Amino acid sequence: MQTIFGISANKKLLAALAQFTDFAIGKIRMFSFSDHEFVISARGSNLSSKAVIVQSMSYPVERHFFELSFLANSLWTNGVNDIVAVIPYFGFARQEVKGKEVSTPAVDMLIEMLKSAHISSIITYDIHASEQGAKDSFYNVDFSDVFLMPIKKFLTENHFHPQNTIFVIPDGGATKRLSTFLKAFPEYPISQLSKRRPQANKVRLVDFTGEVINRHAIMLDDIIDTGGTTELVAEELKKRGALDMYVVATHGVFSGDYQKHLGNPFIKKIITTDSIDKTVPGILAQKIIRISLAENLANILKRIDNKGINNFEKR
Repeated sequence: MQTIFGISANKKLLAALAQFTDFAIGKIRMFSFSDHEFVISARGSNLSSKAVIVQSMSYPVERHFFELSFLANSLWTNGVNDIVAVIPYFGFARQEVKGKEVSTPAVDMLIEMLKSAHISSIITYDIHASEQGAKDSFYNVDFSDVFLMPIKKFLTENHFHPQNTIFVIPDGGATKRLSTFLKAFPEYPISQLSKRRPQANKVRLVDFTGEVINRHAIMLDDIIDTGGTTELVAEELKKRGALDMYVVATHGVFSGDYQKHLGNPFIKKIITTDSIDKTVPGILAQKIIRISLAENLANILKRIDNKGINNFEKR
């Protein structure tokens, strides 16, 4: 039986996960020196041969990455030879190619570094990177399992239907998301937008397709960060006659001026997951609906425990 370890990035998710599995929860020992260098190791002498570490690469990204790597190496040193890293949010995946300027293939590099820490498999949700050169080196869980049923329930409970609702899809990395939602909601109309990103966290809208007048707009994306793009889309939708806007995003990064942008009254609700343990303060918290990954992840880990990750079919 697997032992599940949590470090510092996903304590709430680990607690929720424990409700859906009978796996043992591992204990760790961690302390820091005055210069913030830290030491981490697994506690206990009766470790099983299999272990799962749950740790998102959220802020502070570097700290969380090295906690994961050092704990994995500690487990391997103590005889654990099958280590699965569950990284609900895989940071450093927003690397892009702009003209002749090619950015560092960070995902590939990080996966190689995690392999050197003796991690045998990686599970992540809805990774942002569109060019996954190392996609065969880890298991990328389809986000649709997490969102489709709750979204169907949300649409029904709030009286949304194809006659008064439209899905809004950002371009680029949203191709998979668009395909998934078209299969699940074939009767709903789709609006696609094109954008340009002159620099990080700065966006300019250049095109907008679809008729949104007198419709509730639901924007689908993988990450919601500063909310700058979201507010731009909200203002454009408002100009075009949409009734209001809802946001569905797998990962709630919520950094920078997100409270200012997402506080826009035209944005009614933001639906995200607990892949990142981020507390949103004040009135904005009332807009946030969090869907836990716990039950979905528990089912995946149970199947891996029974079949092994090499025999676990991607969906």
